Amino acid sequence: MSEFIVCSKCEGFSPVGRATCLHCDVILSPQSKTPAWLRNTIMLVGGASLSMTLAACYGDPCAHESCAYNPYDGGPAQTCDDPSTDLDLDGHCGEFDCDEENASVNSSAADPLGDGVDTNCDGIDGVDVNDENEADAGSSDG
Repeated sequence: MSEFIVCSKCEGFSPVGRATCLHCDVILSPQSKTPAWLRNTIMLVGGASLSMTLAACYGDPCAHESCAYNPYDGGPAQTCDDPSTDLDLDGHCGEFDCDEENASVNSSAADPLGDGVDTNCDGIDGVDVNDENEADAGSSDG
């Protein structure tokens, strides 16, 4: 029984041992004699070893709270020690939620400038661009 190799360019069959494809004259790469199960096992062990090495060097990628699952919406980490105090079910409470009646107001919410609402609980309306708890609303000097 003859064995064949598949050309990577034209996908035509050529006999094993032939240097070029019978159909398109592309140089054929030799087929690996390693069984597929062994190649797959080597790749699995190599990947697992790499993952463990990286975890040992850099730590568990989800060892911090930002990887925790938010049971309310599958979003970012819940910043609430006692979920029963999270009245608006946004995953935030206490210092991280300044309005427990509005789920769109919490410490990780976007806060557009000029809408009159402090949606990210930093004490100002809009993004604090000056790092002094003052939103840069475009002041003019003179």
